[in-house]
Amino acid sequence: MRIFPIVLGLLAVAACNSGDPVKNVADAPSVVGTWALQSYNGGTLPYSGSQNANGSVNRVDEGSITLDNGHTYVLEVKIVNTLGSTLTPQNFNEVGSYAGSAAAGVVLKPNDLSGGTNGQNYQQVPATVSGTTLSFAQSGKILTFVKK
Repeated sequence: MRIFPIVLGLLAVAACNSGDPVKNVADAPSVVGTWALQSYNGGTLPYSGSQNANGSVNRVDEGSITLDNGHTYVLEVKIVNTLGSTLTPQNFNEVGSYAGSAAAGVVLKPNDLSGGTNGQNYQQVPATVSGTTLSFAQSGKILTFVKK
C-alpha cells in the first residue's frame, strides 16, 4: 500500500512540471498607455506640410495619444503655423472613447465623452496596432505612434 501514495505523488509532480499551455502563453499587449507620435503623413517629425493658400506652412512638431483603462483617450498634436516671421500655435486636441484591443485593432470614437463642448457625432476612426506601433488616418493624413 505504500506504493500507491508514492505513485500518486509522482503523478502530481509530473503533472505540475508538464507545463500548462494556457499559462505559457504571453499576455496580449495592451493598448493602454501613452503613445508618442513618430511620423505624420509618412514623414518624420518635425513635419512641414505643403504651402497653404495664404502662403503659410503648418509644421507638426510632436504629439501623443494616451489610452486608459476606462476606454477613453486624449490625442494631442503640437502644430505651428508659420507665415513669414509670424508663428501661430494651432495645436490639435481631442478626447474620445475607444473600443477594441491590440490583437483586434482599436476604433477611436472622437468627442464621445459626456460633457464635451461639441455635441456633434464624428466618424469612428479605425486604428491598427502592430507590436508597439499604433496608426490611423485623420483628415487624410496617417499618424503613426510608438508606445512609450
